Amino acid sequence: MVKYILKMVFYLVCSIMLGIVVTLVLDQIDNIAVEKKLRESLKGEILDATTSFEDTAKNPTRTDITRFIKKFTSTVMKDKVQTVDKNMNDKANTLKNKMFFHLPKEGQNIDIYVRRVFLDTELAALEIPELVAGIITTIIIFTAIVAYTENRKRIREMRSHYERTHEKLSQALKKSEALALLGQMTATLAHELQTPIATLSNLIQSLPSRQSDPRFVDRFATLANDELQRTRRLIDNLLIYGKDINVKNNEWIPFKPFIKRLAIKSMITSCSCPEFSLLFDTFYAGLMFNNLLMNSKQAGATEITIRTEADESDSFVGLCFEDNGSGFPEMAILEELTSPFVTGRAKGAGLGLFLVEKIITAYKGDILLYRHEKGAGVKLVLPKTRFKFIG
Repeated sequence: MVKYILKMVFYLVCSIMLGIVVTLVLDQIDNIAVEKKLRESLKGEILDATTSFEDTAKNPTRTDITRFIKKFTSTVMKDKVQTVDKNMNDKANTLKNKMFFHLPKEGQNIDIYVRRVFLDTELAALEIPELVAGIITTIIIFTAIVAYTENRKRIREMRSHYERTHEKLSQALKKSEALALLGQMTATLAHELQTPIATLSNLIQSLPSRQSDPRFVDRFATLANDELQRTRRLIDNLLIYGKDINVKNNEWIPFKPFIKRLAIKSMITSCSCPEFSLLFDTFYAGLMFNNLLMNSKQAGATEITIRTEADESDSFVGLCFEDNGSGFPEMAILEELTSPFVTGRAKGAGLGLFLVEKIITAYKGDILLYRHEKGAGVKLVLPKTRFKFIG
C-alpha cells in the first residue's frame, strides 16, 4: 500500500511540474505574439509621423528627418521608445532597453529601442485563466498517467492469468491426448491379436487328432508362422510409434536385392526395381518398405513397380512405389491416411503409413500418396545425397 501511495505521489509531482512547464510555455508564446504586434504598432506610428512631416516640410534633408524623429520620439513617445545615435554607443541605455528596429535609409544613423518598462507593462502577465489551464492540464496529465499505469498493470495481470490458464489447459490436453492414444493403442492391439490368437488356438486344438496328416502339419506350420509374423509386426509398429527415429546408423544398402527379399517374404510375385544403393538404417528401411509391401498385399496386389524420378530442384529424388492392387478407397482422403489409427481397410491397425511418414520425415524427406490406373502409389522424396546410382 505504501509503495502504491509513493508511486501516486511521484506521478502527481511529475504531472504538476509538466503542467507548470506547459503553462509557462503558453505564457511565453502569448508574450512573443504581443511583443511582435506592439513593435509593429510603434514602428507604424513613427513612420506615419515621419511621412506627415515629409509631406508638410519643403524638401527636408536627411538631417531634418533624423532631427524630427529624435524630437518626436523624445516628446510624444518618450515613455515608449528611446532613440540613440549609433556613434554615441550609449551602452547604459541599450542594456536597459530592448532593440526595436532600424529606420529606412534616411534614418540609418540612429537606433530606436523599446523601453523595457513599457514593454513589461504591455506584455501579458500570468493570469487566472492561464493558471486554471495549467491546473486542468496537470489534472489531465495525472489522470492519463494513472490510467495508463493501471491499464498496463491490468494487462500484465490478465496476460499472466491467461498464460497460467493456457499452460494448465495445454497440460490437460496433452494428458487427455495421451490417454486417448493409449486407449486407441490398447483397443487396436486387442482387436488385431484376436485373429492370430483364434487361428493358433483352433490349430492347436486340432493338432493332436491330425498330427499324422502331413498336409495339416504343413498348413499348421505356415499359418502359425504367418500369424506370429503378423503379431510381431504389430508389436514392432506399436513400439516404434512412441519411439524417436535414430538416423545415425546408416549404411549403403543395395536396394534391388534388398526389396526383392522383402517382396518374397510378403508373397509378392513380381517386383520391378532399378539398380541403385540407398544410404539408410537397415532396420528402419526394412520396417518402412515391409509396411508398404504388406499394404499392397492386403489390397490384393501381386506386382510391385519401383521407379525413381528427379526433383525440379535437383536436390531430392522421388522413389515411386506402385502396385496393381485395388488401390486406395474412393472415399478416403489420402492426406489423412498417414495419421495414426486411420485406415481404409476393415482390418488393419492404421499405423503402417503413419510409421512410413515418421521414418521418412526423420530422414528429411516427405511422403505423397496418389492413385494411378492400376492401383495405389506412394512417392517417397529423399535427399539426393542418400542415393548412389549404378551406371
